[in-house]
Amino acid sequence: MFRFMLCIAAVALVGESVPSHAPAAVPVAPVVASPVADAPDVRTLLAEAAGAPPQLCLLAARSVGNSGWLRGGRAPVHPLSAANDPADEDGDRNLSDADTTFLLDQLATGNGCTREIAVQFLARYDNAASLAGLTHHLSSPDAELRGVAALGLGMIGDPASVTPLLRLVGDAASAPRINAVWALGRIGDGRAYPAVERALDDDDALVRDAAAGALGQLDSTAAIAALSRHLRNDAAPSVRRTSAWALAQLDASAALPTLGDALARDADAGVRDMAAWAIGNIDKAGADAALLQAARSDQDAKVRESAVWALGQREDASNA
Repeated sequence: MFRFMLCIAAVALVGESVPSHAPAAVPVAPVVASPVADAPDVRTLLAEAAGAPPQLCLLAARSVGNSGWLRGGRAPVHPLSAANDPADEDGDRNLSDADTTFLLDQLATGNGCTREIAVQFLARYDNAASLAGLTHHLSSPDAELRGVAALGLGMIGDPASVTPLLRLVGDAASAPRINAVWALGRIGDGRAYPAVERALDDDDALVRDAAAGALGQLDSTAAIAALSRHLRNDAAPSVRRTSAWALAQLDASAALPTLGDALARDADAGVRDMAAWAIGNIDKAGADAALLQAARSDQDAKVRESAVWALGQREDASNA
C-alpha cells in the first residue's frame, strides 16, 4: 500500500476547480495544471492498485486523468461508480506503444480499480494507438468494457470517434448507451444530433440525463423544444435539472416561460435552483415575476439565492 501511495504522489499534479456562480454540479471549465514532465510507471501503479480501497483508487485516477467536468460533465457510468470527486488536469501525450498496449489490455482484463486508472491514462496521454484500441473495445461482448471504452473516447474528444460511438447509442446495455451519449456531447460534433435527441426519450433516466447534457453542448437551437418538453414533463428530477442547464447553454430565450414555470412550480429544489440559474444566464430579460417570487418566498435557501443572483443579471435590474 505504501508503494501504491508513492505511485500516486509521483504522478499527482492536480489543479483545483474554480467555481462560478452556479448550482452544484453545473459543468465548469477545468483549470489546466502543470503537466507531468515524464510518463509515469503505469505498470507499477496498476500492479499496486489491484485490490486497493475505492478511495485510494479514486486518488490514483484523479492524479493521472481527466475525470473532471470536461465541458460536458463527468460521464455518469465509470469503473469506480462511487467515485464522484472530479479532478481537472491535462498532461503530456508521451505514452510508449508498449504501455498503451498494456493499458488497453488492462481495460479488458482488469477490475474496476485498474480499469479506472487505465482509462484515465489512455485519455490523458492519448495517441493513435489509444484511439484505435478504445474504438476496438466498443465492439467487446463485455458491456462494462464497451462503456469504459466510450468513456475514454469521450475524454479524448476526437471527432473520428463519432461514427463508432453513434453505433453504441442503441446498445442493449445501459452503461454503454449512457457513456456513448455523454461522449458525443463532449466531442460536440453536429453529426451526433439526431441520435442524441432520440436518446432524450430513452427508458433509462441516466441516458436521458446524458442526452440533455449533450444537447446543451451540441449548440443546436433545434433541441430547445425537446429540452423544454423534458423540463416540463420528465419524471426524473435529474433530467429536468439538466434540461434547464442545457437550455441556458443554448441561450434559449424562447424557453424563458418554461424555465419560469419550472422555477415557480417544480417540486424538486434542485430543478428550481437550476431554472433560476438558467434564467440568469440567458441573455434576454424575462421570467422576472417568477424570479421575484422565488427570491421572496421559495422554501429553499439556495433557490432564493440563485433567484436574487439571476435578478441581478437582468437587462433591466430595477426589479432586484
